[in-house]
Amino acid sequence: MNSKQPRISNFICRGCGSNVVADLLTLDGFPRAAQHFLKTIEQAMDDNPVALNVAECQDCGLVQLKNSPVSYYKDVITAAALSAKSREVLIHEWLPIIERFSLSGKKSIEIGACRGDFLAVLNNLGLDACGLENSEENIEVAKNNGYPVQHGYLIDSDFESEFDLVVCNNYLEHQPDVKTFLRKIKELISEDGLVYFSVPNFEYLLRRSCLYEFVADHLVYFNRKTLKTTFEANGFEVQMQYEKNNGNDLVIISKKAPRLNLQEHAKTMDRVVGSLRLLLAEASKAGKTVASWGAGHRALALLALADATSIAYVVDSAPFKQNLLTPITHLPIRDPDYLIKNKCDILLLMLPGGFALQVQEYLKQNKCNCQVIIFNDVEIDTQILKKVNYGNE
Repeated sequence: MNSKQPRISNFICRGCGSNVVADLLTLDGFPRAAQHFLKTIEQAMDDNPVALNVAECQDCGLVQLKNSPVSYYKDVITAAALSAKSREVLIHEWLPIIERFSLSGKKSIEIGACRGDFLAVLNNLGLDACGLENSEENIEVAKNNGYPVQHGYLIDSDFESEFDLVVCNNYLEHQPDVKTFLRKIKELISEDGLVYFSVPNFEYLLRRSCLYEFVADHLVYFNRKTLKTTFEANGFEVQMQYEKNNGNDLVIISKKAPRLNLQEHAKTMDRVVGSLRLLLAEASKAGKTVASWGAGHRALALLALADATSIAYVVDSAPFKQNLLTPITHLPIRDPDYLIKNKCDILLLMLPGGFALQVQEYLKQNKCNCQVIIFNDVEIDTQILKKVNYGNE
């Protein structure tokens, strides 16, 4: 076992795609695979151990092996069918999940379905479940038992329809490209669909310091935090997390993270811009001179969007902006003293935070008689022009 200080490598994180991955540990003398069994003693001549290269992503924290995947990583390998006790435990786990997320009768698929035993549980609980499995041997057993399992590997497969639930039991840790795997899962689920994943719990390994729990088959090692981070980084919104099997496994239940919808915000902005245009038009009709205070990016954008060319000038206290012109509207930018000397009828304050209050105090101190309108990111009421609101009051 080599426990040198971690160093940064050019390995790409399997979960988030970062290239900032630190080498943690090299574990020598391990079997080349969990399923590497010898048929004869003669094969021992070629039975050489491998080194497991353990690394940690410095961006998402995911612990992983830098080794290549085992030859059968697309297949699910398990020793035995579900026992009656195991089925009972699964039913106890799944009943509240089905009730909470209204999954009864919903179209479901298990990725890495092996011989279909888990599908039988889901179907018995009222779901419409099928499976995807790469091992033809497993599929043959599943079909003989009447379980609907089709042949294929997720990343290489295309599906004609979406699913309301995607299940993946202790299969994600075998995947060399978790990021692509989860993106493919996301394509499978309907807009309101759900995913259920279980994975081995890396915290269990650490609690017992049983580093022999590392295995060439498992390329990624999740704890509760990195499991959540990995799903969120790949477009999911986590609904539940918990441990099961006496802490040996972690479960995460997620759905697609909602897409940001800016359409309503855009409509609100259009109304705000329209109210500024109307305000300037009403002021022009009344023969009132309008100036604005603030040449920050928000104010400049709003003036441009409102085509506010009727404004006489813009005031800003930053010397590097003074005596220049605003973009698009080409309004002159003046210092505060200019306002005191040249006056205006209406002053529109377009300032963030508490700066508007500071400007009002400045106007009072300098006895500046102008109507002050404070813009606060909502539609401007043009009736305000009929009100008396002087800066020195």
